[in-house]
Amino acid sequence: MEAGKISTRYARAIYEYALEQGNETILYKGMQSLAKHFAMYPVLKKSINDPTLSDENKIKLLIAACRIDSNKTLKQAIKVIVKNGRAYYIERIARMYEKEYRQSKGLVLAQLTTVGFTTNNEAKKLLIKFLSNKTNGQIEFKTILNLDIIGGFILEIEGLLLDASVKRQLNQIKCQI
Repeated sequence: MEAGKISTRYARAIYEYALEQGNETILYKGMQSLAKHFAMYPVLKKSINDPTLSDENKIKLLIAACRIDSNKTLKQAIKVIVKNGRAYYIERIARMYEKEYRQSKGLVLAQLTTVGFTTNNEAKKLLIKFLSNKTNGQIEFKTILNLDIIGGFILEIEGLLLDASVKRQLNQIKCQI
């Protein structure tokens, strides 16, 4: 079976299970943390795919990466994934769960990348209000610091990208020469 189908099916099933338990938001936070840990620590994926590591240790490692160790629903979901031999797909499952959660709650993910953190809360509120009106959804807003863009900003909304960075502009000039 294709990786996309597997991760989508597991994410939907876990979301429905979490919804029945009333823990879908807790699982959302746990899955966000898990996805973030996979991105930050490549050794995590290597460890999860290690056939010499027992299922119990994989479960403990994944629960620790979720940073929500006392939730029964989260533990059960991770156990099912690992026991069914799907630990290899858990990063994708976590990302698909996030997508499933946001879609069902009407959340729109917006990410602003700048060279310095935006300290102007009024400007942030105006941007969130503008985006809410344009997308007809509640905005989940994240800011990221990235000095590589030199200046300007990059705004990403559910896969759509507005790149107004100095780095992109310099690259365009370079390509024209």
